[in-house]
Parts: sequence; C-alpha cells; structure tokens
Amino acid sequence: MQIKDMKNGKYYVEKVNKKEIIVKYLDSVPEYFSYWDVLGDSPVKMICMDRDYEIDDSNEFKEMHQSEVFERFGITTYGVMPDGGAILPLYRLSHSGDSFSTTDFCDPWDSWMCGFAYISAADAKEYGLDGITCIQWIRSRVQEYDDCINGCAYELKEIAIDPTGDEIIESYFVIGYKQMEEDILLADDTPYDSIFDVVDKFGSQAGLVMVGSDVKDKDEIKEILTTKDKSFLEGFTTCAELFGLDISKIKNIIK
Repeated sequence: MQIKDMKNGKYYVEKVNKKEIIVKYLDSVPEYFSYWDVLGDSPVKMICMDRDYEIDDSNEFKEMHQSEVFERFGITTYGVMPDGGAILPLYRLSHSGDSFSTTDFCDPWDSWMCGFAYISAADAKEYGLDGITCIQWIRSRVQEYDDCINGCAYELKEIAIDPTGDEIIESYFVIGYKQMEEDILLADDTPYDSIFDVVDKFGSQAGLVMVGSDVKDKDEIKEILTTKDKSFLEGFTTCAELFGLDISKIKNIIK
C-alpha cells in the first residue's frame, strides 16, 4: 500500500510475530511549524533578509547586504564554496501565504530573492559532505521547510508492542507529496481505529492479551490478573494511557 492511500488517524499492521506487533499510524502534522522543527538538527541554515518574515531568530546576517555576505564567506557567486560547503539563493513567493525555494518562482509581482541557504565549510567537513552533496541537501531541506509551512507534511509513526506490553514509538516525518508515493509492505491493509483493536485481532499471534477496552466488570479483571503478572499490566496500561483509553479499573486493581 502507498502511504498516500493510508487513512489519516488509523492504525495499520505491518508485521506480526511471536516477539512483537509492528503498527504504522499516519497523522497530519500541526499547521504551525517552526524553523527548528524542520532544520534544528540539520547543517543547512536558511536566512531570510525580509523584515516581515523571520525564519531563524538567531540570524546574524539580518542587516547585511549581499556583497557583505559574499565577503563574509569569501565567495563571488552562489554555488560550491572554495573551502567547502555551499550557498544558494533563497526565493520567497508571498501571495495568500508564503513559499520558499532555491530557484526563482518567475513571478515578477509576488516573488523575489529574500536571502540565502547554506552549509558552512565546517559543517560540511563534520558531516562528510562534498560540494555537490551540500547543494542537494540545501535544496532538499528548503523544500521540506516549504512543505511543512504549507501543510504538505505528515507524521508516520511506527509502534512496536512487545509481549511484556511495553511499547516503543519511533516517529519520523513523511514530507510532501513525493514521499507519499512510497510503498509500505503491510501484513494487513485494514485500517483500525485503535491500538486495542489491533491487539484484539493479532494479540494471540504475538503472545499478547487484550486487557483494556472490553473489560466491564471487576471479576473479569481479576481473572485477567491471574494469567498475567503485574509488570505486564503496568506496561500495558502505560500503552493504553498514551492513546487516551480509560483504564481506571485496571489501575485500581494493580494498586
């Protein structure tokens, strides 16, 4: 199944075995994204000189002219820098919102060159990037930033539930429409409403027991407690709480 065909807010089973159930969950990301959400741990830096738009609040180039920027980096044009790293122009299109690119939008009324994006020589060396790779990284990260601020970003979570009931969530972003075309090999392409629906169907295959949403009476809970130890239930209730399920009855019994 392609990621774009997954329903937002649903759970999909990717793999089931005796050790764990692997689940994928697709969710749209919040509308507001900051520079640091996208590029905080990246060697790519985006600098916007416009007074009405702040990308990076630590911008040390804000009051510089292009000639001063070139002098600062020891360059005469955009591209790969002599000592390593690369720098590209940054263009802004502002019309019912903002969009950014390293190439000209070719709109003389609503777009202009607003700044630049770069990887410093020191960062290129630290990350082991040659000049061409630096340029590819810059273009890619600027596109990611543009995707995020324009609502084209989705979060794909991978949820692994092991037999003890503990769960590990590893989140990563699927940015833009190109990545949405990627395929995911699923064990079951049925969309499930909750983690408990998944465990209810596949739990026995992975040695898991459903203990949450269908438990109604205290005697039934006690019966479950006789078959599973306390550590299992504590781990599993942690999982349940994360997804907003009411597990107060189980918590009371554990106490």
